[in-house]
Amino acid sequence: MQASILVKEKQIPFDFELLNKSANYVKYLTTFKQSLNIGVYGANLGNLFIYDQLSKSAEYFNVIKKLAEQVGVMNSIDQKLIDRIEQSNQDRDSMMYILADVFREIDNYLLENEQEELGILIITGGWVESVYMLLKIIESDKDPDLIARIGEQQQPLNNLIELLQPYYNEKTEDFDYLLEALVELSILFDAIEINYVYKESEVDIENRITYINSTTTYNITESELILISNKIESLRNWVISE
Repeated sequence: MQASILVKEKQIPFDFELLNKSANYVKYLTTFKQSLNIGVYGANLGNLFIYDQLSKSAEYFNVIKKLAEQVGVMNSIDQKLIDRIEQSNQDRDSMMYILADVFREIDNYLLENEQEELGILIITGGWVESVYMLLKIIESDKDPDLIARIGEQQQPLNNLIELLQPYYNEKTEDFDYLLEALVELSILFDAIEINYVYKESEVDIENRITYINSTTTYNITESELILISNKIESLRNWVISE
């Protein structure tokens, strides 16, 4: 979401051809692929909201509903939230908050029913799709702020690996492939030069606010960016395949 907002703030037009086609959802016949692509379509829907494509967003939310029904989590979503999104008459920010609530309810349901691995797959699918779209935009616009967003993905990637690791050799070959692909990607991220400059924080006692003044910069070479982009594209193509 934050990366997409940054792209729009820089007045970079979004290429809607980058989205996973809504019709593709019928190809996903396993719970594994259905869960991953709930995340993918969630990332797509977030971009549609950010670019004020509310009519198109209804189509993508309908796809998420159908996949959620197939996974068995549709009953976990408050009907009022569904109605508010389907009406598509809210402002962009409200719709994004509602979407976040929908995914929070799905996550809570999976936790309560000891299906945490499906929630992790949803998160992973959303992350892969978001990074893929950002890298595609960077191909034609080498904005330093956008490239810095890629550098910032190292920690989220490591978190995903940590979450998936307990399921290695415990689930299916698809689970194992996904984790192995993310580990290979993390090796590429490890090559990025990270420069951290510490500056003492400032504390506003009266307003109970702490201002973090330390800075982190990422020095990503062109070759590193290409390697990461190729790996992400390959992984994303596998995620949205049958």
